[in-house]
Amino acid sequence: MSHFVFLLLACLIAAGSSLYYLRTIRAGLTKPSRSSYWIWFGLGVLIFPSYVLSGGENWPLNAVNTVFCGAIAYHSIRYGEGGSLSKWDWLAVVIALLTIPAWIALAVTLPTKEAAALPVFVVQMIADVFASFVIYEKAWNRPENEDKTAWFLSVVAFAFNSLAVTDWNVQNLFINGWMGGTAVAITVILHVRPHSTPVPDETPIAALET
Repeated sequence: MSHFVFLLLACLIAAGSSLYYLRTIRAGLTKPSRSSYWIWFGLGVLIFPSYVLSGGENWPLNAVNTVFCGAIAYHSIRYGEGGSLSKWDWLAVVIALLTIPAWIALAVTLPTKEAAALPVFVVQMIADVFASFVIYEKAWNRPENEDKTAWFLSVVAFAFNSLAVTDWNVQNLFINGWMGGTAVAITVILHVRPHSTPVPDETPIAALET
């Protein structure tokens, strides 16, 4: 029973965090990384079967995060940071693309879907790591383009998700360790790095000149 309660709380808080993040994006207060969220959304879709088949028990949170990564990625087209991809963005995109043939090769050569699930999951997580580096760089150099409240709520969601884990296998360790750790690190960076107050995109130019 406690497993279900903790997992439900994790999903609700993660959804609330993402909805709040989307609200700040539309208000012009947050500028999401285009490459990170498109990679996370694509990987979320690809990872989901591998995560479930390889023993990832807390798949509902994975599903919630994937859906909202897709929503944030869509909003990043209009509200995202910058007009072109940085070198970190390109590196993350290239690494993500390189994992696709590796994923296909493993899925085809290994005898069963269950046998391929864990190796495929590990390959896909490599791309996830590089996508996270883009967010680290953005939070460190341009903290005003991120929202610390949304990231803190993500930390809380992963904390509850960790309490719901009953089998700490590789998949659950990565989802809660690396991804939860990323949320913690970004939250800390956003609290300690000095940053200017963001100006909403909708603010008239005349108002900025006064």
